[in-house]
Amino acid sequence: MPTGRQARVGKSLSRATTRDSFPPANPLLLFHESFGGHAFCPTPLEANRRAFSLARACPPKPRRRREARRQFRSRLRLSASVGQAKKVRISSNKRSSILEIVRTILILRKKIFKHKVAKILTNKFMNMNQKGFTNIILVVVIVILIGVVGYFAFVKKSEPVAQQSTPTPTQATNAPKSNPTPTPTPADPTANWKVYSNTRYAYTIKYPTDWFVDTTYSENDFTQRGPVEDNEFIGGDTGFSNYPNASGYNMENPAPSDLYSVGLMIYRVASNISYDQFISSKHFGYDKKESISINGISAVRLTGVSTDHPVGFTVVNTLVKVGNKMFVFNYSGNPIPQQIKDTANKLINSFTAK
Repeated sequence: MPTGRQARVGKSLSRATTRDSFPPANPLLLFHESFGGHAFCPTPLEANRRAFSLARACPPKPRRRREARRQFRSRLRLSASVGQAKKVRISSNKRSSILEIVRTILILRKKIFKHKVAKILTNKFMNMNQKGFTNIILVVVIVILIGVVGYFAFVKKSEPVAQQSTPTPTQATNAPKSNPTPTPTPADPTANWKVYSNTRYAYTIKYPTDWFVDTTYSENDFTQRGPVEDNEFIGGDTGFSNYPNASGYNMENPAPSDLYSVGLMIYRVASNISYDQFISSKHFGYDKKESISINGISAVRLTGVSTDHPVGFTVVNTLVKVGNKMFVFNYSGNPIPQQIKDTANKLINSFTAK
Protein backbone atom coordinates (compact mmCIF):
# COMPACT_ATOMS: atom_id res chain seq x y z
CA MET A 1 0.00 0.00 0.00
CA PRO A 2 1.43 3.42 -0.83
CA THR A 3 1.76 6.03 1.94
CA GLY A 4 -0.35 9.13 2.09
CA ARG A 5 2.31 11.29 0.42
CA GLN A 6 2.90 8.70 -2.31
CA ALA A 7 -0.81 8.48 -2.97
CA ARG A 8 -1.09 12.24 -3.40
CA VAL A 9 1.91 12.45 -5.69
CA GLY A 10 0.71 9.49 -7.68
CA LYS A 11 -2.71 10.95 -8.05
CA SER A 12 -1.34 14.22 -9.35
CA LEU A 13 1.07 12.49 -11.70
CA SER A 14 -1.60 10.13 -13.01
CA ARG A 15 -3.81 13.15 -13.73
CA ALA A 16 -1.04 14.93 -15.53
CA THR A 17 -0.08 11.78 -17.49
CA THR A 18 -3.64 10.95 -18.40
CA ARG A 19 -4.44 14.54 -19.45
CA ASP A 20 -1.22 15.32 -21.31
CA SER A 21 0.49 12.10 -22.59
CA PHE A 22 -2.05 9.42 -23.16
CA PRO A 23 -5.59 9.05 -24.27
CA PRO A 24 -8.04 7.96 -21.64
CA ALA A 25 -7.38 4.29 -20.92
CA ASN A 26 -10.13 1.75 -20.56
CA PRO A 27 -9.36 -0.10 -17.38
CA LEU A 28 -11.18 -3.16 -18.63
CA LEU A 29 -9.00 -3.46 -21.75
CA LEU A 30 -5.87 -2.86 -19.73
CA PHE A 31 -6.88 -5.53 -17.34
CA HIS A 32 -7.79 -7.89 -20.18
CA GLU A 33 -4.42 -7.48 -21.78
CA SER A 34 -2.60 -8.09 -18.61
CA PHE A 35 -4.35 -11.39 -18.03
CA GLY A 36 -3.92 -12.95 -21.48
CA GLY A 37 -6.97 -11.57 -23.11
CA HIS A 38 -9.44 -12.98 -20.70
CA ALA A 39 -12.25 -10.55 -20.30
CA PHE A 40 -13.82 -10.15 -16.92
CA CYS A 41 -15.37 -7.34 -14.98
CA PRO A 42 -13.01 -6.14 -12.20
CA THR A 43 -14.21 -4.40 -9.12
CA PRO A 44 -13.76 -0.66 -8.84
CA LEU A 45 -11.05 -1.05 -6.23
CA GLU A 46 -9.08 -3.30 -8.52
CA ALA A 47 -9.46 -0.84 -11.37
CA ASN A 48 -8.07 1.98 -9.28
CA ARG A 49 -5.10 -0.08 -8.28
CA ARG A 50 -4.32 -0.85 -11.86
CA ALA A 51 -4.58 2.79 -12.83
CA PHE A 52 -2.20 3.82 -10.03
CA SER A 53 0.29 1.24 -11.09
CA LEU A 54 0.24 2.46 -14.65
CA ALA A 55 0.68 6.07 -13.46
CA ARG A 56 3.74 5.12 -11.50
CA ALA A 57 5.10 3.27 -14.42
CA CYS A 58 4.81 6.35 -16.70
CA PRO A 59 5.85 9.50 -14.68
CA PRO A 60 5.41 12.96 -16.32
CA LYS A 61 8.25 14.66 -18.09
CA PRO A 62 10.56 17.08 -16.24
CA ARG A 63 9.79 19.91 -18.64
CA ARG A 64 6.22 19.96 -17.49
CA ARG A 65 7.28 20.19 -13.90
CA ARG A 66 9.58 23.09 -14.54
CA GLU A 67 6.83 24.87 -16.42
CA ALA A 68 4.46 24.32 -13.52
CA ARG A 69 7.04 25.66 -11.07
CA ARG A 70 7.73 28.65 -13.27
CA GLN A 71 4.02 29.47 -13.52
CA PHE A 72 3.68 29.04 -9.78
CA ARG A 73 6.59 31.36 -9.12
CA SER A 74 5.24 33.91 -11.57
CA ARG A 75 1.90 33.78 -9.84
CA LEU A 76 3.66 34.32 -6.49
CA ARG A 77 5.62 37.28 -7.87
CA LEU A 78 2.47 38.73 -9.37
CA SER A 79 0.62 38.40 -6.08
CA ALA A 80 3.55 39.94 -4.20
CA SER A 81 3.77 42.92 -6.57
CA VAL A 82 0.02 43.50 -6.35
CA GLY A 83 0.18 43.40 -2.57
CA GLN A 84 3.17 45.72 -2.48
CA ALA A 85 1.38 48.11 -4.80
CA LYS A 86 -1.65 48.06 -2.53
CA LYS A 87 0.56 48.68 0.47
CA VAL A 88 2.29 51.58 -1.28
CA ARG A 89 -1.02 53.07 -2.35
CA ILE A 90 -2.43 52.69 1.13
CA SER A 91 0.68 54.21 2.73
CA SER A 92 0.69 57.16 0.29
CA ASN A 93 -2.96 57.80 0.99
CA LYS A 94 -2.26 57.71 4.70
CA ARG A 95 0.69 60.07 4.30
CA SER A 96 -1.34 62.59 2.31
CA SER A 97 -4.13 62.42 4.87
CA ILE A 98 -1.69 62.98 7.72
CA LEU A 99 -0.11 65.91 5.89
CA GLU A 100 -3.52 67.38 5.26
CA ILE A 101 -4.43 67.03 8.93
CA VAL A 102 -1.14 68.63 9.99
CA ARG A 103 -1.64 71.46 7.55
CA THR A 104 -5.17 72.04 8.86
CA ILE A 105 -3.92 72.02 12.45
CA LEU A 106 -1.22 74.56 11.61
CA ILE A 107 -3.75 76.84 9.89
CA LEU A 108 -6.08 76.60 12.88
CA ARG A 109 -3.24 77.32 15.30
CA LYS A 110 -2.24 80.35 13.23
CA LYS A 111 -5.79 81.71 13.22
CA ILE A 112 -6.17 81.08 16.96
CA PHE A 113 -2.85 82.82 17.62
CA LYS A 114 -3.89 85.85 15.54
CA HIS A 115 -7.25 85.99 17.32
CA LYS A 116 -5.59 85.82 20.72
CA VAL A 117 -3.03 88.48 19.81
CA ALA A 118 -5.75 90.79 18.49
CA LYS A 119 -7.83 90.23 21.61
CA ILE A 120 -4.87 90.89 23.90
CA LEU A 121 -3.95 94.07 22.02
CA THR A 122 -7.57 95.28 22.07
CA ASN A 123 -7.90 94.63 25.80
CA LYS A 124 -4.58 96.33 26.46
CA PHE A 125 -5.57 99.35 24.37
CA MET A 126 -8.93 99.58 26.13
CA ASN A 127 -7.27 99.28 29.52
CA MET A 128 -4.81 102.03 28.55
CA ASN A 129 -7.67 104.27 27.42
CA GLN A 130 -9.61 103.63 30.65
CA LYS A 131 -6.53 104.31 32.77
CA GLY A 132 -5.74 107.47 30.79
CA PHE A 133 -9.33 108.76 31.16
CA THR A 134 -9.27 107.99 34.90
CA ASN A 135 -5.97 109.84 35.30
CA ILE A 136 -7.36 112.90 33.49
CA ILE A 137 -10.41 112.97 35.79
CA LEU A 138 -8.18 112.69 38.88
CA VAL A 139 -5.98 115.57 37.69
CA VAL A 140 -9.02 117.80 37.03
CA VAL A 141 -10.53 117.02 40.46
CA ILE A 142 -7.20 117.74 42.21
CA VAL A 143 -6.81 121.07 40.36
CA ILE A 144 -10.37 122.09 41.33
CA LEU A 145 -9.78 121.17 44.98
CA ILE A 146 -6.51 123.12 45.07
CA GLY A 147 -8.23 126.17 43.55
CA VAL A 148 -11.11 126.06 46.07
CA VAL A 149 -8.76 125.63 49.04
CA GLY A 150 -6.52 128.45 47.79
CA TYR A 151 -9.50 130.75 47.29
CA PHE A 152 -10.82 130.22 50.81
CA ALA A 153 -7.33 130.51 52.29
CA PHE A 154 -6.77 133.83 50.49
CA VAL A 155 -10.21 135.35 51.20
CA LYS A 156 -10.47 134.23 54.82
CA LYS A 157 -6.88 135.00 55.72
CA SER A 158 -7.61 138.42 57.23
CA GLU A 159 -10.71 137.30 59.12
CA PRO A 160 -10.49 133.63 60.14
CA VAL A 161 -13.71 132.06 61.29
CA ALA A 162 -13.56 129.68 64.25
CA GLN A 163 -15.13 126.35 63.50
CA GLN A 164 -17.58 125.31 66.22
CA SER A 165 -18.91 121.78 66.56
CA THR A 166 -22.66 121.45 66.36
CA PRO A 167 -23.96 120.42 69.81
CA THR A 168 -26.14 117.36 70.12
CA PRO A 169 -29.71 117.81 71.45
CA THR A 170 -28.59 116.58 74.90
CA GLN A 171 -25.68 118.98 74.98
CA ALA A 172 -27.89 121.81 73.77
CA THR A 173 -30.36 121.10 76.59
CA ASN A 174 -27.76 120.79 79.34
CA ALA A 175 -25.42 123.55 78.13
CA PRO A 176 -25.77 126.82 80.04
CA LYS A 177 -27.17 129.68 78.04
CA SER A 178 -24.46 132.16 77.16
CA ASN A 179 -25.19 135.81 76.64
CA PRO A 180 -24.50 136.95 73.06
CA THR A 181 -21.37 139.01 72.68
CA PRO A 182 -22.39 142.58 71.94
CA THR A 183 -21.10 144.02 68.71
CA PRO A 184 -18.63 146.76 69.56
CA THR A 185 -19.83 150.13 68.38
CA PRO A 186 -17.31 152.32 66.60
CA ALA A 187 -15.76 155.00 68.75
CA ASP A 188 -17.45 158.39 68.50
CA PRO A 189 -14.90 160.79 66.94
CA THR A 190 -16.74 163.72 68.56
CA ALA A 191 -16.75 162.22 72.07
CA ASN A 192 -14.16 164.75 73.35
CA TRP A 193 -15.52 167.74 71.42
CA LYS A 194 -17.10 170.79 73.04
CA VAL A 195 -20.90 171.05 73.16
CA TYR A 196 -22.98 174.11 72.30
CA SER A 197 -26.66 174.20 73.32
CA ASN A 198 -29.14 176.84 72.15
CA THR A 199 -32.16 177.30 74.38
CA ARG A 200 -33.93 179.77 72.07
CA TYR A 201 -34.14 177.34 69.13
CA ALA A 202 -33.77 174.10 71.12
CA TYR A 203 -30.83 172.34 69.55
CA THR A 204 -27.37 171.00 70.53
CA ILE A 205 -24.23 170.74 68.42
CA LYS A 206 -20.61 169.69 68.98
CA TYR A 207 -17.44 171.36 67.67
CA PRO A 208 -13.69 170.56 67.96
CA THR A 209 -11.79 171.59 71.07
CA ASP A 210 -9.45 173.83 69.05
CA TRP A 211 -12.35 175.61 67.30
CA PHE A 212 -14.39 178.56 68.49
CA VAL A 213 -18.11 179.42 68.47
CA ASP A 214 -19.49 182.92 67.73
CA THR A 215 -22.86 183.36 69.50
CA THR A 216 -23.30 187.09 68.91
CA TYR A 217 -26.65 186.60 67.16
CA SER A 218 -27.42 183.04 68.24
CA GLU A 219 -30.26 183.92 70.62
CA ASN A 220 -31.82 186.61 68.41
CA ASP A 221 -35.43 186.12 67.43
CA PHE A 222 -36.55 185.77 63.83
CA THR A 223 -36.23 189.05 62.02
CA GLN A 224 -37.24 189.93 58.50
CA ARG A 225 -34.35 190.27 56.17
CA GLY A 226 -34.27 191.46 52.63
CA PRO A 227 -37.28 192.70 50.69
CA VAL A 228 -40.65 192.45 52.34
CA GLU A 229 -42.10 190.55 49.42
CA ASP A 230 -39.59 187.74 50.04
CA ASN A 231 -41.08 187.26 53.49
CA GLU A 232 -37.82 185.88 54.84
CA PHE A 233 -37.57 185.64 58.60
CA ILE A 234 -34.19 184.50 59.78
CA GLY A 235 -32.69 184.23 63.21
CA GLY A 236 -30.20 182.42 65.40
CA ASP A 237 -27.08 183.15 63.36
CA THR A 238 -24.17 181.12 64.80
CA GLY A 239 -20.65 180.57 63.56
CA PHE A 240 -18.07 177.81 64.25
CA SER A 241 -14.48 178.53 63.10
CA ASN A 242 -10.86 177.59 63.64
CA TYR A 243 -10.17 181.25 64.44
CA PRO A 244 -11.82 183.32 67.22
CA ASN A 245 -14.12 186.24 66.33
CA ALA A 246 -14.46 185.09 62.72
CA SER A 247 -17.30 187.58 62.18
CA GLY A 248 -14.94 190.51 62.97
CA TYR A 249 -13.00 190.20 59.73
CA ASN A 250 -13.91 192.54 56.85
CA MET A 251 -12.40 194.29 53.84
CA GLU A 252 -10.26 196.50 56.04
CA ASN A 253 -9.33 193.58 58.27
CA PRO A 254 -9.10 190.59 55.95
CA ALA A 255 -9.34 187.07 57.38
CA PRO A 256 -6.33 184.71 57.40
CA SER A 257 -5.98 182.43 54.38
CA ASP A 258 -6.35 179.28 56.50
CA LEU A 259 -9.55 180.42 58.21
CA TYR A 260 -12.48 178.06 57.76
CA SER A 261 -15.87 178.27 59.37
CA VAL A 262 -19.30 176.61 59.43
CA GLY A 263 -22.20 179.06 59.58
CA LEU A 264 -25.76 178.34 60.77
CA MET A 265 -28.90 180.32 59.89
CA ILE A 266 -32.43 179.36 60.94
CA TYR A 267 -35.40 180.11 58.63
CA ARG A 268 -38.98 180.23 59.75
CA VAL A 269 -41.03 178.10 57.31
CA ALA A 270 -44.43 176.48 57.03
CA SER A 271 -44.60 173.14 58.80
CA ASN A 272 -45.77 171.37 55.61
CA ILE A 273 -43.15 172.75 53.24
CA SER A 274 -40.94 170.24 51.41
CA TYR A 275 -37.22 170.44 50.77
CA ASP A 276 -37.73 170.92 47.03
CA GLN A 277 -40.18 173.79 47.60
CA PHE A 278 -37.79 175.49 50.01
CA ILE A 279 -34.79 175.03 47.65
CA SER A 280 -36.78 176.47 44.75
CA SER A 281 -38.09 179.45 46.74
CA LYS A 282 -34.66 180.44 48.07
CA HIS A 283 -32.87 179.91 44.74
CA PHE A 284 -30.17 177.55 46.00
CA GLY A 285 -27.78 176.63 43.20
CA TYR A 286 -26.15 173.20 43.27
CA ASP A 287 -24.53 170.57 41.11
CA LYS A 288 -25.11 167.60 43.43
CA LYS A 289 -28.01 166.77 45.73
CA GLU A 290 -27.89 164.07 48.44
CA SER A 291 -30.53 162.79 50.82
CA ILE A 292 -28.94 162.05 54.21
CA SER A 293 -30.00 161.35 57.79
CA ILE A 294 -28.71 163.25 60.86
CA ASN A 295 -29.49 161.50 64.14
CA GLY A 296 -32.77 160.15 62.77
CA ILE A 297 -33.80 163.39 61.01
CA SER A 298 -34.04 163.36 57.21
CA ALA A 299 -31.91 166.05 55.62
CA VAL A 300 -30.58 167.19 52.23
CA ARG A 301 -27.01 168.15 51.27
CA LEU A 302 -26.38 170.42 48.23
CA THR A 303 -22.93 170.82 46.67
CA GLY A 304 -22.18 173.39 43.96
CA VAL A 305 -19.91 176.19 42.71
CA SER A 306 -20.71 179.77 43.58
CA THR A 307 -21.55 182.16 40.71
CA ASP A 308 -21.59 185.37 42.80
CA HIS A 309 -19.23 186.68 45.46
CA PRO A 310 -16.97 184.82 45.99
CA VAL A 311 -16.93 183.46 42.45
CA GLY A 312 -15.63 179.94 41.82
CA PHE A 313 -15.78 178.80 45.45
CA THR A 314 -17.15 175.37 46.29
CA VAL A 315 -20.20 175.80 48.50
CA VAL A 316 -21.83 173.06 50.60
CA ASN A 317 -25.30 173.66 52.12
CA THR A 318 -26.96 171.16 54.48
CA LEU A 319 -30.73 171.60 55.15
CA VAL A 320 -32.37 170.10 58.28
CA LYS A 321 -36.10 170.74 58.83
CA VAL A 322 -37.52 170.46 62.36
CA GLY A 323 -41.18 171.60 62.73
CA ASN A 324 -41.50 175.11 61.34
CA LYS A 325 -37.75 175.73 61.43
CA MET A 326 -35.28 175.06 58.61
CA PHE A 327 -31.67 174.83 59.85
CA VAL A 328 -29.21 175.71 57.07
CA PHE A 329 -25.51 174.90 57.61
CA ASN A 330 -23.01 176.38 55.19
CA TYR A 331 -19.27 176.15 54.54
CA SER A 332 -17.12 176.98 51.48
CA GLY A 333 -13.56 177.15 50.17
CA ASN A 334 -11.41 177.21 47.05
CA PRO A 335 -10.63 174.42 47.33
CA ILE A 336 -11.87 172.89 50.59
CA PRO A 337 -9.17 170.75 52.22
CA GLN A 338 -10.32 167.22 52.92
CA GLN A 339 -9.53 167.55 56.62
CA ILE A 340 -11.73 170.66 56.91
CA LYS A 341 -14.49 168.97 54.94
CA ASP A 342 -14.44 165.94 57.29
CA THR A 343 -14.45 168.16 60.39
CA ALA A 344 -17.35 170.28 59.05
CA ASN A 345 -19.43 167.21 58.17
CA LYS A 346 -18.83 165.67 61.63
CA LEU A 347 -19.88 168.96 63.27
CA ILE A 348 -23.12 169.07 61.25
CA ASN A 349 -23.85 165.38 61.85
CA SER A 350 -23.61 165.94 65.62
CA PHE A 351 -26.73 168.19 65.44
CA THR A 352 -29.62 167.08 67.66
CA ALA A 353 -32.99 168.79 68.13
CA LYS A 354 -34.56 168.91 71.62
